[in-house]
Formats: sequence, structure tokens, C-alpha cells
Amino acid sequence: MNKILEINELIKKYSKMGIISSKDISDDHRTFREIYKERFILFCVIYNTFPELSWKFKKHFDEENNPMYEGDFIAGINTPEGVATYHIKLKYWVYLIFQKLIERQNMIIILQKML
Repeated sequence: MNKILEINELIKKYSKMGIISSKDISDDHRTFREIYKERFILFCVIYNTFPELSWKFKKHFDEENNPMYEGDFIAGINTPEGVATYHIKLKYWVYLIFQKLIERQNMIIILQKML
């Protein structure tokens, strides 16, 4: 087994045992938790800047066999290169605002609350 697979298996094993959280793994600069938080903030900025290209749903397309993660919603941005989507925790629903114009000051306040 190669080293990367071995490391990933150890991470899974120790995560299931509650010894570590994969979100706290770091490259000595930032943890996965920090990287995902930054990615979410950037996604919110792009989403709210281009409301005509953005969308969010609490359910997937298939009501009977809904594959949505429990407590998540899906949000996306339709770009010229394709659709960028993320599963996001429901508690963050309000950060994806459907407004044509978001005042700079309001955006700063929203982002500060996320930090």
C-alpha cells in the first residue's frame, strides 16, 4: 500500500475512534477547517456578487431518493466553465443572500460575523 493510502486509512481510523478530527490536520500553515472556512467566505462573496447566476435549494432534484446530507443544503453558481456547487450546513443559509446590490458595509458586517 502506498504511503498516502496508509495515512488516509489512519486518519479515518482515528477519526472514527474520536482521537483526531480530519478538520484539524494542517500543512503547518492552515488546517482543513481554516481552508474550508475561507473557501466558504469566498463562495459567499461570489454568490452574492452574481445573484443572477446563483441558486440554492434545501432538496435535490429527486424528492423520493433525496441524497442531500442531513442538515445541509446545496448552493451553486452557473459559470461559463460549468456549475460550481457545494453542500453547506443549513445554519449558513442566511449568508447566501438574493439581492441585486449588497452594500459594501453590509457585506463587511456579514463576513465579520462569519469569522
